[in-house]
Amino acid sequence: MTDWRAVAREHMPFWDEGDEAGAAEAVTVLDRLGVRHSPVAEWDRGPYQPLGAYGIKYPVLVACLPDLPEGDLPPGEWIAVRHHSMGFTCWHDDLVVKVLEPREREGMRRLSDHYVGTNLEDPTIDDLVDYRERLGRLLGVSSPPREKWVREAWYPVDAADASVMTGDEVPEGARLVILGENGNVPPDEQEVPSDEPGTEADPGVAREPSDAAGEWKPPAPQPSVLGLLALVLATYAGGPAPEDERRWQAVRHADQEWLVTVLSPREEGVWRLAEEYAGRVPEHEEGPTLDELIAYRERLRELTGADLTRPSWHLGPSTLPIDVEQVPHLTGERIDLPRGDTWHLLLML
Repeated sequence: MTDWRAVAREHMPFWDEGDEAGAAEAVTVLDRLGVRHSPVAEWDRGPYQPLGAYGIKYPVLVACLPDLPEGDLPPGEWIAVRHHSMGFTCWHDDLVVKVLEPREREGMRRLSDHYVGTNLEDPTIDDLVDYRERLGRLLGVSSPPREKWVREAWYPVDAADASVMTGDEVPEGARLVILGENGNVPPDEQEVPSDEPGTEADPGVAREPSDAAGEWKPPAPQPSVLGLLALVLATYAGGPAPEDERRWQAVRHADQEWLVTVLSPREEGVWRLAEEYAGRVPEHEEGPTLDELIAYRERLRELTGADLTRPSWHLGPSTLPIDVEQVPHLTGERIDLPRGDTWHLLLML
């Protein structure tokens, strides 16, 4: 029998009066909406509890509400779930979900078994390509998921494929997710998935610039603050400028405040890329699609030899992202950056 008190305290060892007050407020909201919660009394860390506390085994297909409504919930039984994902990182999500009956339970199991113990938490574009291929092969879905934060124990499916996944009604606006077991395996003990072949990972090696540029010539350098277009090293505004000899400027671009320094690319393909893509990437509320990212990455590689490894949200009508590690390749400069994930190499149009 599961010791739910021990599990709760393992995942949330620190719990104080503020947490108790927040839990009491959550109970009030859940009761008002008619959400089932707190199935086991031994769990003393709030009303959101793991699926196992409800007697539900992984993997499970759920409709998940992004936000709780002010009015009534859509029809059906809704439960308050504390779900753990991202492997050893053990990310916690408090969710209100409706459990759905899947058409292909075995395919869900194989999908979950493939990723359990991998500690997947920050997928690359190649990871997403592999994930899409597995969704199609194991579950018969055809639409690439809009949600790109695929991670161990959290497997999103595009709502367009709801009828393929289940005969149950999926409320409008709800996310369709397969919740799986979280392996919680230390990184030095994790295994590389090998149950079946997926899409072979691209090594991402820098390639020679394409000869397709022909006689096209890059535009003259722009003398204004950023110019009509600029290759910049950027971090989010609000913090101090890096301590070096570069000129750092605070700019607002694509509704985002940035602190940037302008770089001088030596690859002419950078300007060709800007010419081709300026204003031509559709802007989506949920970010670029996987197919848009793949097409852009391939053209980036062809024209510049640079790469984009991760599914950047910044790809849009006026911003083209490039892996920040590509600064030496594109400019001939080596810049020592502070550790962290707040640095971006962007072509601002």
